[in-house]
Amino acid sequence: MTARTQQEIENIIYKSYSELSTAQQSNQLLQQNEQAALENLRIQQLSFKEDMGTASQVIDAQNQLSVLKTEKALNAYKYVMALATLLQSHGSISQFKDYVNQTNTDFIR
Repeated sequence: MTARTQQEIENIIYKSYSELSTAQQSNQLLQQNEQAALENLRIQQLSFKEDMGTASQVIDAQNQLSVLKTEKALNAYKYVMALATLLQSHGSISQFKDYVNQTNTDFIR
């Protein structure tokens, strides 16, 4: 029974660590995509002001940016949950606040 419990804890730790790593990688890609979406929105707005684009192109660019922001929020949630699960499985959930308050932490507002 002890060996089985240990194996289950190890599986949870491995899964949480994998989810944590995946969320970190996804965050980097989402940040790059957000910069591209912001630039696209800027271009579409300029095109519209110069009568070279349509309002629907601007709206599409705004929608793309909104979708990316939603994906970033969902990814952040997955990261936080994986971190909490990993720390809880390790028995060090009390350190969660220390991880969240590091200088390199990004907050989504």
